[in-house]
Amino acid sequence: MIVYSAHYHLQLCYIVILVLYLIDVGVGIHTYKYLLNNEDYKLEKKVVKYIVMTVFSVFAFFISLFAIFYIGSDLRTYNDTYKKYKSGEYEEVEGYVRNFKVKQDEDKRTSDEEFYINGEYFKVYAGEPWPYWYSPVSIGGGIINHDGQYVRVKYETHKFLNGKERKYIMEIYLPVIEE
Repeated sequence: MIVYSAHYHLQLCYIVILVLYLIDVGVGIHTYKYLLNNEDYKLEKKVVKYIVMTVFSVFAFFISLFAIFYIGSDLRTYNDTYKKYKSGEYEEVEGYVRNFKVKQDEDKRTSDEEFYINGEYFKVYAGEPWPYWYSPVSIGGGIINHDGQYVRVKYETHKFLNGKERKYIMEIYLPVIEE
């Protein structure tokens, strides 16, 4: 029985970034047009308006840089993991969970987990920002949560630019026990 399957959903932060950017650009354009069309204001008021416009422009620039980095990174991860999984490009391993270890953080609300299934090493990080692969951990109700558990896992191996590899769990099967 499939108990976990990877999914993709649009992250709310994309919408927030877009709204902030549009508000910022709109205010900047309005301020710029206002300055061009009103020559009767004193020099001091114009300087203040130019400063406000500059601040909005700099803010828009940094929002753009953040959006390019963050969304670009997310799209690359989407292409490297979830898209491959959906097209059938994944590896599969079945067996007993061995050497299951939990490393809790100091406030004991989240933890990282590592384990082996039939000789394949997996590490699951708590609170990962990417929504495409398995990330719940045992203290938060994770599916893989102890040694000796029999599972079948579909995973994708991602190779990073620095040469390191990491396995992302895309699907988890648990055997159906008939009584």
